[in-house]
Amino acid sequence: MFLPATPRFGDSVKVGVGPDGQPWFISSTGTALAPVWNLPCAVDRIIGRLTAYLPLAERFAVDEPIP
Repeated sequence: MFLPATPRFGDSVKVGVGPDGQPWFISSTGTALAPVWNLPCAVDRIIGRLTAYLPLAERFAVDEPIP
């Protein structure tokens, strides 16, 4: 997942065992985001996590195409 404004900055998300033993979306840092049946919640949490770092990511952004 990444924000279009900073395509070199993002987060990987996988499905793993959540705190309740059920399948959850898990971020690359190991944070349980939301159960797999609650995709809107997972999306909101991913956007919130990426947006929090957007000013820093934009500061280091480059105008080179991504290979």
